[in-house]
Amino acid sequence: MLKSTTTAKVHTSPTKKLARFFEKSRDGWKAKCRTAKVRLKRHKQRVRRLEQSRDQWKQRASDLEAEVARLKASDPALEQTMAVVKNEEPTASVPWEPEGWELRAYRHTYSIGCVALFLSLVLEAATSLRGAARVLELMGTALDLPIPTPTWSAGRLWILRVGYYKLTRPKAIADDWVITRFKSGPKNFW
Repeated sequence: MLKSTTTAKVHTSPTKKLARFFEKSRDGWKAKCRTAKVRLKRHKQRVRRLEQSRDQWKQRASDLEAEVARLKASDPALEQTMAVVKNEEPTASVPWEPEGWELRAYRHTYSIGCVALFLSLVLEAATSLRGAARVLELMGTALDLPIPTPTWSAGRLWILRVGYYKLTRPKAIADDWVITRFKSGPKNFW
């Protein structure tokens, strides 16, 4: 009879310890397999949702392109008007000359007029910082102004500088003090 070329692995540890070790090992790879399956399922669902979203956006873009082509074909006069508008030189789009829009403070990006408008939007018109930045951006694009639009964080820094100035400026000493007597105080107060 031939001897087997493979020999069974002999464990020298006690069987009780080996059983616990193998059970723990099995439970570990089963848990790892379960979590991998869950992650794979989530990734597949995400891919499916992204593909659906991409298909919807593609469909919407193609529908809009078809509508633009239909509108161009239905009204050639509209296309001629658009071509004329695109080729026109922009004239003075702002009929008024705003103050301070050309002046810039030393080492500042934005003009003094832009800073003043931002501060007045926030402090006087009770607009949020992000709202004021958005208003300036919309104004610049609507009026075709070649000005950079500040971010809300730049406006926040301007407001902090104004507040710091108001706290640290020299205070005027008033000479028109008035002394009042309160009746609600002690009887022999004065």
